[in-house]
Amino acid sequence: MAYTQEELRERYLKLPKQLQDALFSVDSAEAIRQIGEKHKLMIDKIGLLADETGYVMLGLTHPKDFISRIVERLGVDQKTSRELAEEINEKIFSPVREHLKKLHGLGEEIEKPEIEKPKSENLTEDLTKEKEETLKAIENEVPPILQGVAKPEPPMPIPPPLPSPPLPATPPTSAFEVKTQENILRTPAVTSQIKPTPSHKYPVADPYREPTE
Repeated sequence: MAYTQEELRERYLKLPKQLQDALFSVDSAEAIRQIGEKHKLMIDKIGLLADETGYVMLGLTHPKDFISRIVERLGVDQKTSRELAEEINEKIFSPVREHLKKLHGLGEEIEKPEIEKPKSENLTEDLTKEKEETLKAIENEVPPILQGVAKPEPPMPIPPPLPSPPLPATPPTSAFEVKTQENILRTPAVTSQIKPTPSHKYPVADPYREPTE
């Protein structure tokens, strides 16, 4: 986008003195020229690079759009535009970045213009960040007593053995022994009651004697 001289002048007058001095500093102009020659830019493209650098310092171009503007205006590739932006940031923007922050209403420091990273790098960073957040959440849920090294529980005490009952003075007899002793004790009484069988009163017949008629 082209700006009129009046628009540029109005913007310039609203800048803090530090940005005004940096914008028209001889050192800034020389730094831009050296950067352009280093990347083999033609004189006209070095002038365009100076214009885009000035637009950022005037607050007309946001720092995050600086690289895309270089690609569009100078017709260079992404790699060259990133290198140009990094060197402009180091030589021109860094000394006055606090004033550029206020000018563009940025909450964070302007270390360098935003550079789009390859998707693989962004994916790795996202996975790493997600893993760290998950581990932190798990650690917060674990009770503090379980976060340290758990001490082994003391073994349960073994109760002493119960004392054995005292042995009887006379060993117990079995039921068979008791019954036998009872029969032995009763034998005399039973024997006294048994009477001898009387002898047969009738004569016994001779089996070999022939019967009489």
